[in-house]
Amino acid sequence: MSFNAAEANDPALLRAGITDFHSAMSYTGGLLIAAHRGRSVVRIEGGLFLKRFIGKVREARREREALRTLAAGPGPDPVPLRAWGEEKGRAFLVTASPPSTLPLPEALGVLEGESRRELAWQLGRRIRELHDRGFTCPDLLAHHLLVGPPDRVYLIDAARLGRRTGVRARVRDLAELMITAPFGSTRRTDAIRFLAAYLRRRPSRDRSSFQTVREEHRRLELRGRHRRGRVTARPAARGVLETAGITGFDDLMEYRGAGAERLRTLPDRENWRMELSGRVFFVKRHRKVGGMKETPAAAEWGAIDLFRRSGIRAMRRFALGEDVDRGSTIWVERAAGRPLDDLLRLEKIPDPLRRELVLEAAAILGRMRRFEIHHRDMYCCHLIADRHAPAGERLTVIDLQRVRQRSGLRERWYVKDVAQLLHSAPRPLVTRADLARFLRRYFNVGKLGPREKSFARKVAKKAESIARRNREPFEK
Repeated sequence: MSFNAAEANDPALLRAGITDFHSAMSYTGGLLIAAHRGRSVVRIEGGLFLKRFIGKVREARREREALRTLAAGPGPDPVPLRAWGEEKGRAFLVTASPPSTLPLPEALGVLEGESRRELAWQLGRRIRELHDRGFTCPDLLAHHLLVGPPDRVYLIDAARLGRRTGVRARVRDLAELMITAPFGSTRRTDAIRFLAAYLRRRPSRDRSSFQTVREEHRRLELRGRHRRGRVTARPAARGVLETAGITGFDDLMEYRGAGAERLRTLPDRENWRMELSGRVFFVKRHRKVGGMKETPAAAEWGAIDLFRRSGIRAMRRFALGEDVDRGSTIWVERAAGRPLDDLLRLEKIPDPLRRELVLEAAAILGRMRRFEIHHRDMYCCHLIADRHAPAGERLTVIDLQRVRQRSGLRERWYVKDVAQLLHSAPRPLVTRADLARFLRRYFNVGKLGPREKSFARKVAKKAESIARRNREPFEK
């Protein structure tokens, strides 16, 4: 049995009560942040992380050796090792989080402008330096990197660091890092800057290397390794979840706290209403994973970001949980207001406000058309209207699970979106004049021409088809 400390009488270790091998292995405080077969990681107050190994002493030794290897040359820096020890069949390591550092996913969630660009370049340079030394790390995942000033990049969980000089191993490192970066927060420009810094040349001059990384990225994505028990949320959202005792994927999927209400149960999913810290959330829990490329919850999470980047108001994302074997879940904040059809049908709103809502709906669908996006469930109930919001900001689009963006989208998909909206609009509150106003704004023209009138006829025909299909079950 052994116990070693980098600093005698380390104040942080003394505060945690870790003074020998037995106290480290029996420590019961802190927050459990990871647990695998034979290994666990506990976060201790003061920026310490206690990693314990049962039956995996060789892995603990490999990690200590990896930290020494990282410290010996250029590349990512090792996190400071504060204490370690082992006996037959058991071992532990205590590492410290360097001051003013953030995990890479959190940094990408808050950094903008020059700081964000510098982070992408710095990551590319540091990973290239590590590879130039002949080392690769199969666990080069986004949450295993810490970043902080001045231009520092730290690698944690480096037990699998090893000498592998083949191109395939290097490409895998890059693809693993890119695919585990926070979904919805990482941008295409981030990936381009990262790869350009790694390759030390502009993308246009080395397209084959970019294509190789992209193909490996696709292969790993199909395996779904990065989506096993993963939770994606901004730091502020994680704080709200942790306050409610939600610390991982299982908690996110099974939470039944005060104010939880099941709204709908379908063969493949459940819809819930949740309350946390005085805020209301709507939750979808998908029991089926869907296609291996993307879980249903991740599809909606990405669609919300697509709408935001396209300048279209959509519901606000809060948390995403994914596991390729157990399902997925998405939490979104409740949008202020009520469904558009309810507002038009149940409240006596003045004619100018009704016309304004019609024009705003037309502007939303017109913008979707310009960005080649279609909703596939564009009924009035999926437009939340807040009559007290400023003009032009009264409508919010929700339920984006089936949204698609595709280059060269066929006309029939745009017809279907507008026809669904027309079919669900309450009559006679929405008049023929309103429909004409809608089409003029939708196409951004002053007068309807042959093209617009042809589109209107297709919409009317499709709306009648939807109405007939909805009547048939009752008629039978």
